[in-house]
Amino acid sequence: MPKSVNVEDFSAKLALVAKRLNWSRAKLAQQVGVDKSLAARWLNGNSRPTGNSLMLLTAAVAKMVDEFTAADWDLTPGQFARRLGTEAAPPPALVGGRATGRMVLSGLRNPPDPIWGAAYAGLWAGFYQSFTNRGVVRLCAVEFQVADDGLYFAFTDGSFLCEGTAVATHTHVHAIGEITPLDNHLVFFTFNAAPDAQGPSVIDGLANAFAADAMPSCTPVLLFNLGEATDDRPINLRSLMRPVASANDGIESAVARTGDPVAAVRQFAPAEILRVLLPLVGSAQADGQIDHVLRMPPKRSLAIGKRAVGNLPPDAPLRAVAANLRRALGLGEAK
Repeated sequence: MPKSVNVEDFSAKLALVAKRLNWSRAKLAQQVGVDKSLAARWLNGNSRPTGNSLMLLTAAVAKMVDEFTAADWDLTPGQFARRLGTEAAPPPALVGGRATGRMVLSGLRNPPDPIWGAAYAGLWAGFYQSFTNRGVVRLCAVEFQVADDGLYFAFTDGSFLCEGTAVATHTHVHAIGEITPLDNHLVFFTFNAAPDAQGPSVIDGLANAFAADAMPSCTPVLLFNLGEATDDRPINLRSLMRPVASANDGIESAVARTGDPVAAVRQFAPAEILRVLLPLVGSAQADGQIDHVLRMPPKRSLAIGKRAVGNLPPDAPLRAVAANLRRALGLGEAK
C-alpha cells in the first residue's frame, strides 16, 4: 500500500488552498482524481495523501498560484498562507472537545427556555439520505451541549464536521452549523421534537445545504438518543468521526455491490423505519396525503406521532435501533 506523505499541518494547509481557490470537496477531489470522501478526510485531518496524490495536487495548485512547488508544503502554516496570498486563521481553542469560537444566534424576539435545550444534551446517532442524490442512506452522529452562549450543536458523517448553534423551542429544534474547515459552507437543520421529563429518545426532521454539485438540497434526518457513556472517558463528536466514517465506507461498498441504497443500514433499523428517510415528493404517501414539498409531517414523525418511541411496546423493533448504533460506534451498552 502506498505510504502517506509526512506533511506537518497538512489539513490546515489544504483548507487554505481550498479557501484561496474556492474549491469545494468535490472540486478538490476532481483535481486530484480521488473520491470526494477521501478529499474530505484530507481536509478534516483523518488522512493524508500519497506521494503521487500530493504531486497531482501540487500541479493543480500550480496552475492557479504562480511558481507553487512541492517544497511549499513544508512551510509553516503562516508562511504557507502568505505564499498563497491569504491569511491563516488561528485554530479555534477547544473546550470539552468543541470550538469556543463557534457561531451563535442572538437577538431573538422570543428567547427559548434553557430547559428545552437541556433535554437534548448528549450524543445522538442515526441516518440521513446522502446529498449526492443517489438515495443512499448513511450513518451520522450529532452532539448537543448546553453552553453559556446557547445550545452547541455538531453533526458528522465521518467525512466532515459541521459545528454551530441550536435553538430549542417547546416542539422543535432549529440548528445551523459551519462545515469545517470550509468556512463558506452552512447546513440548516429543523427537527420535530418532544421533550419530556426524561428527554426525547428520537428526533426527526430535515437538513438543508449546498450539495457537492453546488445545488441547494434538502434531506431527511432521523436521530436516536444514545444515552450516556459506559466509562469515564468523555465522548465527543470528534472522537467518533473515524468509526462513523468506517461504517459509511461499509455502507457505500454494500450499495455498490447490491444496488440497494438501504442494503447495509437494515442491520441497524427495520425497513419500515428507514422508509421515513425516502419520501416521494408529488406522490401519495401511506396516509393518503401528497407532499408537493419535502416535509416531515407530525403524524408521520417518529418523534411526536403515533409511532413515537414513547408510544411503542417494549419489544418494538424501533427501540433496539439506539443499541445497534452504539455497538456500531464502539460505545458498548448504555448505562
